Amino acid sequence: MEKFYFNNECIVGAISKNDIDISLKKTLKQFKEVVKKTNVLNGIITESLPSSLELMDSYTLLDAIENIGDRELKRLAFYYFQKFPIENEFNIEDESIFEKEFSLLLGGNSISTFYLPFISIEKGYSFTLQVHDDLKSHQLELIENNNPNDRLIVNNLYGEIDNTEVIKTIIDEIEKLKLSSLEKVKSIIDEVKTHKSFDRDFLKLSPIEQESILTLFNNSKGEKYLFPIKPDKDKIKEVTLDKSVINVYELRVFNPKSLRVYFSFKETTLLIGFLGTKSSGNQDDDIKFAEQRLVNLYNTI
Repeated sequence: MEKFYFNNECIVGAISKNDIDISLKKTLKQFKEVVKKTNVLNGIITESLPSSLELMDSYTLLDAIENIGDRELKRLAFYYFQKFPIENEFNIEDESIFEKEFSLLLGGNSISTFYLPFISIEKGYSFTLQVHDDLKSHQLELIENNNPNDRLIVNNLYGEIDNTEVIKTIIDEIEKLKLSSLEKVKSIIDEVKTHKSFDRDFLKLSPIEQESILTLFNNSKGEKYLFPIKPDKDKIKEVTLDKSVINVYELRVFNPKSLRVYFSFKETTLLIGFLGTKSSGNQDDDIKFAEQRLVNLYNTI
């Protein structure tokens, strides 16, 4: 599922409250169209509460929402802007990004950014108010201050119909790619059954994360760890809690972030029950959760 993040880092310079109000309504209307037509998170992630997110002196995001005259659009705005703080949405494994400083060029001026690089790495989308002409771009380019050749791109929704069509196309292509990767997982060996919860969570991953799971499954198969199952404690580890119920194994992915795929076998059929993360809390709870789903799959064969 694709995520949009409110871009308040580019609201700088000689702008007025009216500029903000008009731009907010434009981008909200187009975000509404994106939500209707694509698989995106039904909300806009913000740095903090709208009431404490200052867009200019003594003027907050909440103030701008309150100034929306269209009752239906205002209602949607209150609904959309409930996801915060932004830090909760980031899962950055490569800590080298914290040592870099990226800027964006607006009107010839270099504007420092903090959250936009993380949004780029997370493959998110910027919800932008077009208060500068340079923000009317399908993608925002971020330049590393100490190495101009080091650049990041953020897909950018800014409130115009042609831009919205481009963003929808990008999302549709990513979703097709994700579905293709899921079908590849289901074809690792001749007989594979996946639980619907795994399918759902797999489709929420970025294409790079999906590919990391697919690659590790295929490598394990090629090295003959997968079928017949031979846990090596590196790629595959047995994590069974109760052998009288079902044997549970985990596929251990470490890059681009730590993921755990819980699976089992029934005769020649690979059963994939649950997708977790190394940092999701008590792992025994994840294993019990996976165990239930694997038993359900087992009983359908």
